[in-house]
Amino acid sequence: MGSDRWNRGGAELAVEESGSESVISTPPEVVDVAAPAKPRTRRFARSGPRGQRKPLSYRFAFLRPDSPVPVYIGIVLVLAGFAVIGLTWGKVAGLLLVPLQLPYLVSGGLTGLGLIMVGITVISIGAKRRDAAERGRQLEQLAAIMNELRSALRDGSDE
Repeated sequence: MGSDRWNRGGAELAVEESGSESVISTPPEVVDVAAPAKPRTRRFARSGPRGQRKPLSYRFAFLRPDSPVPVYIGIVLVLAGFAVIGLTWGKVAGLLLVPLQLPYLVSGGLTGLGLIMVGITVISIGAKRRDAAERGRQLEQLAAIMNELRSALRDGSDE
């Protein structure tokens, strides 16, 4: 039945023993109301000017028309389709009875063909979007050159 006190990490701890139990208690924290609140720091700094977040277009850059990511996704889908067809063929090759081969054909073969078709579609759409974005940049460049040419011709005819 005693009481011990010690200082641990700047907080005074008290241990009171009564019989077979020991109780550790800490004094309540003293909060200085007049002191300004410490600003909360973020784990990851915000990027952009003055700590502002970047718009979603930077976060989802792979969705921009000039991104090659859809083409890569399409290639992965096509390869996965061929892998499914290969696995299906491996399972079917060991079976001699046609009725036992049909479930593999339906589940594996058609799924593989579907993956291949979706992959080719994604590749096609991605390539068309990239071409359209490049064509738009070229048209903007051509319009800027035409405006410069027009202003140069006007300046030349005024003199």
